[in-house]
Amino acid sequence: MNNNKNIIFSILDPTGNITALVESEVSIDRQPSVAAGIMDLYEDVEQVGFVGFSRNDVYMGCDSNTGMAYNNCHIDCQLRMAGGEFCGNAAMSAAVLYHIRNMSAEDGRFSSNDQAGSNGQVSSNGQVGRNDQISNNDQADRNDQISSKKTDVPVSVVLRVSGSSVPIEVKLFRDSCIEYRTAIHMPPALSITEKIFVFKLQDGTSIGAPLPIVELEGISHIIVEDRSPLFFISERGDYAERAIRQWQAELGADGLGLMFLSSLPTGIGMKPLVYIPRGDTIFWERSCASGTCAVGIHRAWKEARSVELTLQEPGGSLSVKRDHLTGETWLMGRVRLRADALVLE
Repeated sequence: MNNNKNIIFSILDPTGNITALVESEVSIDRQPSVAAGIMDLYEDVEQVGFVGFSRNDVYMGCDSNTGMAYNNCHIDCQLRMAGGEFCGNAAMSAAVLYHIRNMSAEDGRFSSNDQAGSNGQVSSNGQVGRNDQISNNDQADRNDQISSKKTDVPVSVVLRVSGSSVPIEVKLFRDSCIEYRTAIHMPPALSITEKIFVFKLQDGTSIGAPLPIVELEGISHIIVEDRSPLFFISERGDYAERAIRQWQAELGADGLGLMFLSSLPTGIGMKPLVYIPRGDTIFWERSCASGTCAVGIHRAWKEARSVELTLQEPGGSLSVKRDHLTGETWLMGRVRLRADALVLE
C-alpha cells in the first residue's frame, strides 16, 4: 500500500545546493523515506525539508549560549530537515517560499493552507503529477501574477528550524518574482576545538593530522585546508566518504561536514562534503551555508578579530560576516525558486 499520496513540494536553488521543500503534512518517522523518494526522482536534489507556515506559533525562551531572551517571538515558518539536522541554505529557501506564499495569499490568489499541512509529506511510486518539469520561463510567467518588483528594503522572516533551539531570522531582498538575495542570522557555535584525526590507507599506512572542529547545533564541521596532510582525501571520493563516516562516529555528531579549503587566484575555494547519519545521506554539496559559517567562525576565533569572507563553492559564492566582539554571524547568499507546487502521486 502506498501511503504517500498527492504530496506537494517545491524545488529551490540556494547557490546550487538544490533543495526540495515539502508543504504537505508528514509524520517525522516517515520523513527520511519521503525525502529519499523525492531524491530518487530528482537526482540533483541534495536535501529535503518539511515546512509549515503559521503565525500562531509563538516562541518564548532564552538562548542558553548568548543569554538573549525571546519573548512572544512570532514564528512565520517551521522547517524540519529530513534528518533533523540544521541547514542554513534550506532555512533561506523556506523563508523565500514563505514570502512567495504570503504575497499570493494577500492577493487572494493562493493560500498555502489550501494545499498544505503543517510540516510536510512525500510519496513516490515513480509517477510525477501536475507541474512536473516546469521550465524557468513557465515558472517566471506564473509567478508574474505575484510580483516582479525589485526591492532593496529587507523583509524579515523568522523561522523555527530543526537543529536550532532558538528562532532563526532571515532577511530577504527580492530581485524578481522568483529570485532573492538572502541573509541569515546563524546560531552561535557551541564549541571550537581541534582534534587529531587519522585516516588509514588500504596498504595499512595511517596518516594523521590536527584539524579544527566547529560544533553548531544540529551539525558539526571539520575544516581541512590544502596545506593539511589530510587534504589528499578530497581528491578521492571513496576516501572522503570513508573518512566522514569514521570521523562522525568518533565525534557522535548529529551531522558532519568536511569543508575542504583551497587557495585560488581569485580567493578561497571550498568543496563541501556533508553526511547525515539519520538519513544515511552523503553529498558533495554545491554549497554549504553552515559550513561557510563554520569557516568564518573559525577564522575569527583563530585570528581574534572580526572577519568577512567570500568562499567560491561549486554552485557559486557565499559570504560570511563574523563579529568577533558580539559573536554574531551572518551569511549572505541567493535563492531562486526553480519549480513550484509539484505533486507526487
